[in-house]
Amino acid sequence: MRRPILYILSVFSLVVISIIGSGCSFFCDGSVGEPTFSLTISESLNVSKIYALVDNELGKQIGDNNPFYNELPVDMNSQSVVYVFEQSGQADTLEILYEIKTEVESRVCGLRVRTDNVELGARTTFTDVVIDDSYSYTEITVN
Repeated sequence: MRRPILYILSVFSLVVISIIGSGCSFFCDGSVGEPTFSLTISESLNVSKIYALVDNELGKQIGDNNPFYNELPVDMNSQSVVYVFEQSGQADTLEILYEIKTEVESRVCGLRVRTDNVELGARTTFTDVVIDDSYSYTEITVN
């Protein structure tokens, strides 16, 4: 008689712990993996492709066929990254300077990696760029 009751109590305890444990993710900020920059480009710029410079050489193309809304990768081994935008037979560059910050979000959620002190670098050829890092991610708008 004691065995079935212990079995039921242990199963019930396991279910309660699973429910409580899975609910903890609601308290995390939701960021997963390495940080990115959220990019919005004015359609009037006619950008056809975006690349990141890797060792001063063009890397692989970023995004797909819609270059106007993209997530730009952040180089975790550097404090800057240069993106090249092809548009109407010419190339423009956007250099972003940043710091990588790693912080403990909580014991349940673990570590969070984010960018901080995001600003434009000298190699930027665009004249109208807005950086908004008031969110948990950084938004960059190129007009």
